[in-house]
Amino acid sequence: MSQVGPDTSIRFSIAPSNQIIQNGRRRYDLDGFLQESAAAAAAGFHCVYTGERRSSGATSYSHNPMLLSGYGLGQVEGIMFSAGLVVLPLHHPVGVVQDATMLAVLHPDRFRLCVGAGYMEGDFQIMGVDHGQRAARMEQGLQAINAYLGGREVLLDGPYRGRTPIRDEAVADVELEVFAGAWSPGGVRRAARYADGWITGPIRNIYWLADLAQMYREECRRVGRKPRIVMLREAWLGETDLAARETYGDFVLDYHRVYMERGNSYHPRYEPWLAELSSPADLTVEHVLADRVLCGSLEHWLETLPKWIELVGPEEIIVRLRHFQGPSLEETLETIGEIGTRIVPRFSGSPRKPGL
Repeated sequence: MSQVGPDTSIRFSIAPSNQIIQNGRRRYDLDGFLQESAAAAAAGFHCVYTGERRSSGATSYSHNPMLLSGYGLGQVEGIMFSAGLVVLPLHHPVGVVQDATMLAVLHPDRFRLCVGAGYMEGDFQIMGVDHGQRAARMEQGLQAINAYLGGREVLLDGPYRGRTPIRDEAVADVELEVFAGAWSPGGVRRAARYADGWITGPIRNIYWLADLAQMYREECRRVGRKPRIVMLREAWLGETDLAARETYGDFVLDYHRVYMERGNSYHPRYEPWLAELSSPADLTVEHVLADRVLCGSLEHWLETLPKWIELVGPEEIIVRLRHFQGPSLEETLETIGEIGTRIVPRFSGSPRKPGL
């Protein structure tokens, strides 16, 4: 079994589901969202992340992660919350950063804004935004957010027309971290230029992710910014590898078949077996779990995590345990507690004693 070195210090965070299947229909599960968040706080986790999805379809997220973050901040103590990710090109960046700043006023040092370019065409259609402009809107949106937080007025002459306002004097001293999510070379370089840190997606093979991390660090060095990486992984901890797979495998396989249908989730350079698949229906649990999902026993986690940390170099790891299809809330709460007892102290230096 691999042992984590004494200098290793990694924060763990969580991306809870806020929807479930009930009587054959997807419904919001805000009580479950709060219970996951509270369990994560009790287990020593750092932050709760929740994302944005405007179009209909299978998702564990909500229409408005900023509102949901505010709800969680008002109900659960002892943990940060993050609107992660807000699909920035769908909104005016000044409105996004002003709303985020207000949450930082209401809950000092407990809120982080995370933004991404998005990829779901349905989200863009609903909001009346050209899907093909998302990269340009993301670039200029981050520039506008930086200008606002830096107290500068700038003239926007690209997708967003007009002059950004000077930051309101009432919030001039409020600190707000802005991270950017990305899973493409252009996206990670943009995160390096304009954001305080980069959040990975959950769907890239760890070696693909390592290559993106190298691009990110190189761009950070070029522009003189400190690299900060938050790694998002789907995960499940079981008593044995088989038990973890039996509990979690089918749920995560469903998600990854959807990812494959949307394209750009798998690449033959990193998955040579891809040429053998004729459709997403041919994707198996073995394909999904290899080098991508953290699913297994304590021994598996302690052997896998140090390798992944060395490859990618994150300061924080987000685990997404429950999807709207499952596992159950009860199983998820138990697993959060197990991660808090058996994993978190080994990586954070917490005095809590892990049990084997």
